[in-house]
Amino acid sequence: MQEKIRIDGSTGGGSILRISLAFSILFQIPIEIINIRAKRSQPGLKQQHLQGVIALKQICNGKIKGAEIGSKRIEFYPGDEIKKEVSIKIPTAGSVGLVLYPIILASKRFENIKIRINGGATFGKWAPPITFLQNVTFPMLKRIGIDVDLNIKRHGFYPKGGANVDAFVKAREIRPLYLEEFGNAIKIKGISISSKDLKNRNVAERQIEGFLRCFSEEIEKIENEKQAEKEKIKNIKEIKPEISLEYVDAFSSGSCITAWLETNNTIIGSDALGEFGVKAENVGRNACKEIMEDIKSFVTADKHLADQIIPFLFLSKGSLIVREITEHIENSILISQIFTKKKAIIKDIKCNGRECKKIEIFEE
Repeated sequence: MQEKIRIDGSTGGGSILRISLAFSILFQIPIEIINIRAKRSQPGLKQQHLQGVIALKQICNGKIKGAEIGSKRIEFYPGDEIKKEVSIKIPTAGSVGLVLYPIILASKRFENIKIRINGGATFGKWAPPITFLQNVTFPMLKRIGIDVDLNIKRHGFYPKGGANVDAFVKAREIRPLYLEEFGNAIKIKGISISSKDLKNRNVAERQIEGFLRCFSEEIEKIENEKQAEKEKIKNIKEIKPEISLEYVDAFSSGSCITAWLETNNTIIGSDALGEFGVKAENVGRNACKEIMEDIKSFVTADKHLADQIIPFLFLSKGSLIVREITEHIENSILISQIFTKKKAIIKDIKCNGRECKKIEIFEE
């Protein structure tokens, strides 16, 4: 086993922890992470981080020091024994997606694994909705060589959580992914989900109404701008968004709308979470405005897909174009470079007359 790597977690949140643990298992490198989430309002490990750490320890029969709520420092020593099935209990409304993420990133080591998650939230603040992962992230991972299938038995919302999800991950040969061009738009789809107790208020329907109304307004605005890509805009305008709805059993009230644009080269996504005091129509509008900003620029990855997929690109090679470099994207690049010895170059480019960033990942 290689010499232990020390990582400063003060520059970001749980993403540094998740990516570091996954690469530790994948490359068989022990790690020490200090200052975990040091700049967050509640620093240190939270319940969802702790459960993810414990699950990774179980999967590879590893050893860990400092695994407790509030801990700002852990040591992780990956083991040699790989389990093909693991059960994870999340006693809070911690994110199911964030617990799954490092397992998926390390999946090349497992090849095939089944994860049973009992508890947690499929929809929550500061975490990717499970519907975003299913329809944006996972289809892109499939192109890289990782298949993820979910069986969602029950959804979970804040504060009670209570989700029940089985995940099946199969890793094949990891392939490069070059997202150099926006491509031609094929369809715009989405799903509006709400807990059943909100059905009498038509929350799922109203989220869709807000999205569609906003989409029509935003397309008209784009057409009135001086555009370099008029044909692409015309193509998008001719597509009628297909947004389905679903009311689900859950222990807490909640809602979310996820939308995505599929082109012949990439998938651009957005989402918005229902919140107390925010009209359902405005939740739909929020999801619309987010995706329209990416559509206006013809980028090849939204900011959420980008930070999720970048560590996978470091396992091979690739590129993508985003509107901005977020803290999560910065940390994804930083940690990935430490473990893989590959490099990323960020270039300023113009996308349909707007400022964008191109990220290229290559061998040193």
